[in-house]
Amino acid sequence: MFHLIRWSPEIKLGDIIALLGFTATVGGVIYAALQVRHGASSTRADIVMRLLEGYFGDQALRRTYYRIDYQQFKFDPARFQMSEEEPDIDRLGRVDKA
Repeated sequence: MFHLIRWSPEIKLGDIIALLGFTATVGGVIYAALQVRHGASSTRADIVMRLLEGYFGDQALRRTYYRIDYQQFKFDPARFQMSEEEPDIDRLGRVDKA
């Protein structure tokens, strides 16, 4: 049989340095993972905040939303095209505020 690895009960300086390097690497990987997780949650929160600001920061859009929510909006295909409500209804269906 091949004896490539031999057990030695003594601890050498090289073993301590290797252990410290491994510990620092594991610590660095854990720290990086936590930073990525924190950054991703901050980015998600920022996206949601901008989305809500886009919807509810515009008075006309908010008024249209509430008219639909409170069932005060009645869709009439004969008068909907080119009406004042059409752009606001269209913007409710998009993510951007444009």
